[in-house]
Amino acid sequence: MYHYYPLLIIFNVIAGFFAKRKGYRFWLWFFAMSLLGLVLLAFLPDLNLPEIPPEKKEKLRKDGNTDAIILLVLGTLPLFCCFIDSVSNTIKRSH
Repeated sequence: MYHYYPLLIIFNVIAGFFAKRKGYRFWLWFFAMSLLGLVLLAFLPDLNLPEIPPEKKEKLRKDGNTDAIILLVLGTLPLFCCFIDSVSNTIKRSH
């Protein structure tokens, strides 16, 4: 399993830079489920386009970054559940 980590990090870095280039927050998209985040980013509008009015850009930026937060939560929820299960099993074995 650990041999996939470099590939995941590469996808995360690409997603972060792609998000930054399109006007979104690097770190939110860096942690937003790598490949799925890249797919979603491909469909988000580029906020650097001059034809998008400034007030609309801010709403689109918030919406896009909220999408990243949702992906982040969905991606970490299974890890959190595994951690809780592991702790629970450790406590059961110690009694």
